[in-house]
Amino acid sequence: VINPYIQWALDTEGTLHIYGTGAMSDYRYNNEAPFFPYRTDIRAVQFSDGITTIGDRAFYECSGLTEIVLPGSVTSIGHSAFYECRGLTEIVIPDSVTSIDSYAFWDCSLTSVEFLGNAPTTFCYDVFSRNSSNFAIFYHSGMTGWTSPKWNGYTAVCRDKITTDFSTRDDSSRNGQ
Repeated sequence: VINPYIQWALDTEGTLHIYGTGAMSDYRYNNEAPFFPYRTDIRAVQFSDGITTIGDRAFYECSGLTEIVLPGSVTSIGHSAFYECRGLTEIVIPDSVTSIDSYAFWDCSLTSVEFLGNAPTTFCYDVFSRNSSNFAIFYHSGMTGWTSPKWNGYTAVCRDKITTDFSTRDDSSRNGQ
């Protein structure tokens, strides 16, 4: 079912703008999204506030995609939503996201994902599989549901506990580091 309240436009810089209110449509087939023919031209995706769900297979194989900006209105990321978006290296997940379906970020080139809120209450299998070998999830202290050093099989680090800053230390205090 296509949501008539969600529209899209691809600008000349390669930014795909998704705007409207409600849930994006789910696509049953990999090539069903209306912007699929432009998947190699899409460099960034910006969602307007009001989009609540990123649909299944919405950005499947958008190989040129390097940036996504998720608004605080998004609560759910669908099955294979960003499958094989190999230009993605890092993303920020807003605190509003409570559900991420299977394969959502499968086989991207992610090195890190930063979660701004609690761990998603629904987190299906293989969400971040086949990404960079040094892939890590970063989260913030005071947020619930996270475990370290692993969370759901992925390396997980509390960003607020990373305190080493060598930029202010002189060479003599590094002890050979």
